[in-house]
Amino acid sequence: MQGVTTLEFIFLIDLFLAWSFHEYVTYQYNHIVDRHLKVHQMKQGFDIFTLFQIIASGIGLVSIFGWLYGMIFLAISITALQYLCHFTVGLIIAQTAKINQDIPLMLFIVNVWVLIILSVILLIS
Repeated sequence: MQGVTTLEFIFLIDLFLAWSFHEYVTYQYNHIVDRHLKVHQMKQGFDIFTLFQIIASGIGLVSIFGWLYGMIFLAISITALQYLCHFTVGLIIAQTAKINQDIPLMLFIVNVWVLIILSVILLIS
């Protein structure tokens, strides 16, 4: 078995960050009521980006680990990784959100595009 390449390592770190941002934005949608109207207007876009994130995560993980382990790690990242992220990067994001509540959403959207680009590169390499 080969070692993990630099691109694969970057993808895995970005995957961790992607689910951290996703977890915090989900928390914002469920617990911040002062932006009630704005939250409902952005929910559909957030759901679409979540779908893009799941697809990109699956493509990247399958490219790195193969079908079986890639799908297992995808299931783990969708479920357990969000809880791990809440107590690590999520605490940092919470401090950033005190400055501007839109920063976590912006980071989430930008990171989804980075994740898509990295998964496509992994797929064609």
